[in-house]
Amino acid sequence: MRTWSTALVLCAAACSAVCVAQSAGATNEYAARWQNLIAEFLRNAPTPNGFTQVGQAPAAGAGIAGGAVSWASWFPPPVPTLMHDQGGRSMPVLVVPVPVPMNQNAPAQTAQCTLNPPSVNSISYDSNSVVTNAASGPPTTYAAQFPAPAPVFSYQQPAPVPTYPKPSPVPTYNQPAPVATYNQPTPVATYNQPAPRPAYPQTAPTYPQASPVSAYNPPPQYSPGAPAVSAPQLPSPSPKPKPSSGPPLTDQRRYSTAPNFPPVEDSALLVEQFQNQVLRDSSLHPILFSEREQQVAPARKVIKCVRRKWRGLSGEAPPPPPRIESSLYMRGRIFAHRAGYSEPFSLWWDASTGASRMDFFDGTATTYRMMKRDGSVQSVQVRMDRTGESDVQRCWVMKPRHLSQAERLMPALPNLQSFSYAGYVQRGEQRTERWRYIQSGHSGELGGVRGEALTFRHELLVRRAPDNFTTIPLRYTVAVDSSILGPNCDTYGIYFDEILRGHFESAMFNLNIENACESIEFTGRLDLVEPLQEFTMLRRNPRHDVEIDQYKSKYGRVYLDKLEEAVRKNVLMQYVRYLSAANRQGASFEMEINFLSDRLAVEFEQVYGVKESADADKGDMFPHSAEELKALEKSLPRKFDWRRRGAVTPVRSQLQNCSSCWAFATTAAVEGALFVETGRLVPLSEQALLDCAMPWGAQPCNSTWPSYPYNYIKDKGLPALNEYRPYQAKHETCLADSVPAVTHISGHVNVTRGNPTALKVAIMNNGPIVVLMDVTPTTFHGIKKGTHFDDDNCHKKMPNHAMVAVGWEVFRHQDYFILKNSWSNSWADGGFVKVRASKNTCGILNYASYPRLKARDVRRFPAGLSASTSS
Repeated sequence: MRTWSTALVLCAAACSAVCVAQSAGATNEYAARWQNLIAEFLRNAPTPNGFTQVGQAPAAGAGIAGGAVSWASWFPPPVPTLMHDQGGRSMPVLVVPVPVPMNQNAPAQTAQCTLNPPSVNSISYDSNSVVTNAASGPPTTYAAQFPAPAPVFSYQQPAPVPTYPKPSPVPTYNQPAPVATYNQPTPVATYNQPAPRPAYPQTAPTYPQASPVSAYNPPPQYSPGAPAVSAPQLPSPSPKPKPSSGPPLTDQRRYSTAPNFPPVEDSALLVEQFQNQVLRDSSLHPILFSEREQQVAPARKVIKCVRRKWRGLSGEAPPPPPRIESSLYMRGRIFAHRAGYSEPFSLWWDASTGASRMDFFDGTATTYRMMKRDGSVQSVQVRMDRTGESDVQRCWVMKPRHLSQAERLMPALPNLQSFSYAGYVQRGEQRTERWRYIQSGHSGELGGVRGEALTFRHELLVRRAPDNFTTIPLRYTVAVDSSILGPNCDTYGIYFDEILRGHFESAMFNLNIENACESIEFTGRLDLVEPLQEFTMLRRNPRHDVEIDQYKSKYGRVYLDKLEEAVRKNVLMQYVRYLSAANRQGASFEMEINFLSDRLAVEFEQVYGVKESADADKGDMFPHSAEELKALEKSLPRKFDWRRRGAVTPVRSQLQNCSSCWAFATTAAVEGALFVETGRLVPLSEQALLDCAMPWGAQPCNSTWPSYPYNYIKDKGLPALNEYRPYQAKHETCLADSVPAVTHISGHVNVTRGNPTALKVAIMNNGPIVVLMDVTPTTFHGIKKGTHFDDDNCHKKMPNHAMVAVGWEVFRHQDYFILKNSWSNSWADGGFVKVRASKNTCGILNYASYPRLKARDVRRFPAGLSASTSS
């Protein structure tokens, strides 16, 4: 304390002397005299932290560069400064650097002490102990200069700057993997860091009741308790090689962003494909929850783009214009023919105020148009969210706004002021009035792309009540003609099944948001709170202009010309309509816009890749009988996931106009089987199958049954991913003779059809299993992250796509299999999807298979993963 007190006294004396000297007009020798006094003090002062006196080198490891710089030379000399205030007055001050005691070594560079410390707001702290000063340049890392900085000593000890611990990273299946080479193994990018895998025992262990979390635990075997049928005894496996000291190889060819598609070469052909699309039956709901809704797959039909002729008026005097002036209850259906769905709704509308309420799908979603006392209108959508373990009532609320009288009209009909009488139509025994409105725009108007002219043809069929004045709407339809896409190629409408006049209590149109909503989100999107506006506007909804621009920006789309952009915009618009209706249906999953949302149905065929063949190898029978499976059923764990055990490589992508899912699925199954047998995860090459498996019956970039690549791998094996050429999405010269295989297989086994227990047993015993499904539903293409797929709008016996089942889980008391897809990790849940098991959704239980891989099939391990193998 004496040393510091003396320094402070000298500082104060120096300041006082300089002040007196300047006030008396003295020269700078007073300041120089005090500078010398301070310097003398520094030379003779005792030193902290083991530093030596003047002329001596600091102690070893003291931190001063070279070990030959003295304590005094480490600090700048005192500086006399003339300070000014805002009033123009001045005061001389002698700035004296004060030594600061350090717990660790001093820096190697001479300290630079600024007179004005940086602002607190200009410094940011993060969990890596990096201080960044926005005004002073690049960040400075504490670890590079001060291993453990001490707090600054001052007259009043400042409160230490709070530092916040770095949150532990959330494990995701989409975690970017470090680049790895076979010569230099790097830590594996797994979903949980695996513990060292113990060597396999010589005899088969029994299955534990709870699945362990360790990434390298051997696959357990079942112990079914005391079943009526004796539990099957699996043969003891041959001795397994010990795991290598290094971690499994990491697949460095991993997609962290959404893949892009090759550019279109012929936009005129694309337009022709658009016009000839085979569309989904528009009488079906977006999602089908049971087979009762559809006993067979939906009938597909081609929409003909043909303009209907108008025969003109019959010569009778036109009736009065249709007017809707009474409060009504309506029950009807929305039809979007090109999008391929229908949506039922019920509507209550109060003619005096314009308030309304609409229920969709029997109340799974409801919209309110509520009238406030100040004359404003507040719109709300309430939707039942069933994507979690329990139902959640979610609300989207729009701020109150003032509406014109036209905006308060019935939500299910357009503004009829511009409609004109177009004659009568005989419907049964009643004459029905036809009212029409046609609106045409120039290039780029009414929602068309640049170079596209649109014409909207609106038609309303109505009949008169017995008073011959009240209008009862029957059907409202819209057909859109495009100068690029052709006539009558976008059609939609509203069919009214029941209409009742009446008076409704105000409580029907009011909602207590705080009490009714468990989750509230404020929105400015009118399409959420007024869904029917999409179908009652006299032109295309302007939001689709924004959507296509945002879509092109987000996914890097560069369309060839106006022809392709017209197709893509129309397809995206239909997809958004389908998505909006499906999300109002209250299913166990929701949809979202993704990188597939602007693709034609015919283009999706290029991302599939399975077709059954009559001469395909049938494979071996599943080794467990129905009685054995029944005995094992209760002993299975509630959930099981090979990703958490290290048997699954990162998701890769086939999406380059190549139908090669069969290659990705069989390769992933062999990777998993190799891990189960050896404890080593080696990414293998799917490109080798495209190049070399053709003589065995495979069709490169065309639909192939999995037995053909199985037979090739049995005979020739698969090389490591990083030792073979990268994925080319096309057939290239086979390199099997120059790139040695990592492993072969002994054959392949077909899992018992239609039995979820059989598929679970196969997964636990053998690793990821190849499964085949029909993935044509639009809901599957656009399924949202974290949800569970359950849609019966597909074929169960006509698979077109191959994936691998890596595990299962229970959601709302139902089993769901976890599937790894080959559409990049930007699709669904990091490239994975959960599909309901009990309903055999889209045929997931019908065509499962897996490779048989034993220790004798393993030939070698790439450099960096060497291990002895037993034959």
